[in-house]
Amino acid sequence: MGPSISSRLRGRFSRYAVVLAEADVACNQVTFFLEDVTLHREIKASRVEDLCPANAYEFRVQNGTSIDLRTSGSMLIAGKTTGVIALLLQALLAGPDGHGSQVLIIDPKQAEPSRLPRVVSLNADGDARAILSALSRFADSIKERQSFLNDRSTETGDAVHWWDAGLHVSLLFMDEYVALRTLFPKRASKEDPDYCLATFDGLVKRIVTMGGERGLLRHHLDRRGVC
Repeated sequence: MGPSISSRLRGRFSRYAVVLAEADVACNQVTFFLEDVTLHREIKASRVEDLCPANAYEFRVQNGTSIDLRTSGSMLIAGKTTGVIALLLQALLAGPDGHGSQVLIIDPKQAEPSRLPRVVSLNADGDARAILSALSRFADSIKERQSFLNDRSTETGDAVHWWDAGLHVSLLFMDEYVALRTLFPKRASKEDPDYCLATFDGLVKRIVTMGGERGLLRHHLDRRGVC
């Protein structure tokens, strides 16, 4: 019904469309919410202060819409790279928490961003050993953060959420994820048994599995990037 209602709006309501429909449990009543879809809600910032988050767990996606990581630790998001950059900047502006939180960006293209701090790229000879090392350190930091939360839970006698413990978000952004996987050899050599695709996939699975309860924001951006 939503698209049908939207297509029939005329006159002073022509800019409106159904953006949400809610039904009661018995489906006896359906409520349609309409908004002016021509309004521009993108974030426009001319100063660094304009992007500073209000707290360490809530980031703006657009004006009027925010991600609350206390209820949305694992998300599947489709969007433009500029939207991810806005999240990265907000996470950086939130600052570290003193318990290993970090913003790690992996750029295998060796483009201009690879020269920035916190960005890991390929080595000069084209291998990706530095990327594996960075992922391994990131995974270790998650273990340390969980150990801290476990200790706090033991002290209080109840489960302690990362935001209640004063932890900030740890964020891993991997650009060109599909292309990055092709850089690792499928079979490890005897000289360097850890440098292979299996090691890379294992680290990623380990981070994704452990990250949900430790303040790790995970974001998937089509086939080119994963964060």
